[in-house]
Amino acid sequence: MEFELTTEQQELSHLIRGILDDVCPAPVRDRTAAAASQIAEPLAETGLAGILVPTTLGGSGATLIEAAVLGEALGAKGAPGAVIASTLICGAALDLVRDTDRAKVADTINVADPCALLVGHDLSWPPGGGTEIAWGWLEGALVLAPEGEELVIASTNGISAGETADLALPIGRRVGPPARTRPAIAESEGGRRFLAAANVIMSSVLLGHMQAALDASVEYAKQRHQYGAPIGSFQAIRHLCADMLVDVDASRSAAYGAAWTVATSDDVDEVERSAAVAKAWCSEAGLRVCETALQVHGGIGFTWESVMNDHLRSTHVACASFMPLEQALDVVAGARAWI
Repeated sequence: MEFELTTEQQELSHLIRGILDDVCPAPVRDRTAAAASQIAEPLAETGLAGILVPTTLGGSGATLIEAAVLGEALGAKGAPGAVIASTLICGAALDLVRDTDRAKVADTINVADPCALLVGHDLSWPPGGGTEIAWGWLEGALVLAPEGEELVIASTNGISAGETADLALPIGRRVGPPARTRPAIAESEGGRRFLAAANVIMSSVLLGHMQAALDASVEYAKQRHQYGAPIGSFQAIRHLCADMLVDVDASRSAAYGAAWTVATSDDVDEVERSAAVAKAWCSEAGLRVCETALQVHGGIGFTWESVMNDHLRSTHVACASFMPLEQALDVVAGARAWI
């Protein structure tokens, strides 16, 4: 099978990158509502905020492939998790939203207002036992939570602001006993397809972090001099950058191949496996690339002046979101997972 982006999808990629370059020339480095609005507003103005919302609900009605294009661009910019949550994660979940809530959720997504998804595992730092989190939550956000085989607008009572290791991912924490049983939605075909889509989205975001780390490393290797020569002329640095490029290209194939499968396949088992393979591969490759980027940057890569540690932090949290590596490998082996 051969797969490549269509001319229209390539043009979409250039359009998105141009918009993001205009509003944030440098990667975003905080969790604030102002930082989220900086990116969310132009996405709403251009219709990209509702990229996964059907046209009947006022959205763009695009496929998961176009959403992956947007996810990669947002990852490269270190976009706030609140934007990724509303535009992509909650957009992918819209088919699961209760009929009476769907129009309200769609309107929220289309105008790029915060919309978060309540998940049953804790990504907060420091970790808190038995804590649910609202992924991408900001004060005043609409929160979706599983109820039966649907997602419903949940009460925000008891949800307070929390932090993760990702400097751009805000969350809400709701402390309580961990769920004793898997939600019914986890066993439904719609729920399985949503989880696959969510992990394709996270794979594309990981790809964006990888590409940004590679690009920054190559530029740094051209500019940084040692012993009277740019460090990019040293064979050891060239090997590191070449290894990063191999991981980035392989991850791009995995992420977009999975997006195509999830968007087009009628076989839910194939959809699950393809998304799990992409998430597992992009998780491991993402950590390798970002850790190598720190090595290429040397001591400066570990400082606050460099965004390399931001990309590494974000990659760790993205790896753990929705389907951690161990669960992804379980799905490849035939088991089931849920968030």
